[in-house]
Amino acid sequence: MFKKKALVFITLLAVLFALLTSNGFASLETELEADKAKNTLIPNGDFADENLSSNFRGAFALKPGEGINGSNAVEVEQGSAVYFVFTELEPNTPYTFVAYFKTLVMEGGDPPCIVIKGQGGDEIYAPGSKTEDYIRAEHSFMTGDEVRAEAEFHVWNVTAGPIMVDSIYLFLYEIPAQTAEPETTAATATEKLSDTDNILADQESDTSEPGDNTILIVIAIIAVVIIVAVIIIVVVTRKRKK
Repeated sequence: MFKKKALVFITLLAVLFALLTSNGFASLETELEADKAKNTLIPNGDFADENLSSNFRGAFALKPGEGINGSNAVEVEQGSAVYFVFTELEPNTPYTFVAYFKTLVMEGGDPPCIVIKGQGGDEIYAPGSKTEDYIRAEHSFMTGDEVRAEAEFHVWNVTAGPIMVDSIYLFLYEIPAQTAEPETTAATATEKLSDTDNILADQESDTSEPGDNTILIVIAIIAVVIIVAVIIIVVVTRKRKK
């Protein structure tokens, strides 16, 4: 009887763990669909068209069916990148670069990162996270007075093995929506511009990563509970045998 109850308990924990994991994946799918619905400045950023010769460069290979929804993705070799060369970047303009990727070899090396060049300032190097599941990473920035004729938007692989990239997007930066829009005056307009600069400055030093930290914490707690439960079952079983 005791063994049956223990088995039921472990099964329920496993089901709960699976549900939490699937909810996190569903959230990522929702973010991906929202990005696809926006006006991206990178054509074929989801690699749906298998002809990637136009403006896509780097050491990568197309992997049909390896994306988040079974769509196309590209596998990027260690020490290289998949990147898009953009020729119409505007000076003094805010943009947001978004990428979806996962790491295939977890041991060794650094996490994949976003690299932006030719935007009219110092090169941007924004590390992401090293995970076995796809994540969403983004970086917002302001272009300088002079942008290069060919700006480059990279997902760079500095891990100890290949990475998989599902999609990359480039958007004009959008100010987060407010619940109530106050009356616009010269003073409030100045405040908005200042707030936008502060947001971009914060994102210059930190890559926004997808995923809910709360879910990760809950998953970690569940894993600990499972381990403790197994230990208790083993100890009690041994005592009964004695």
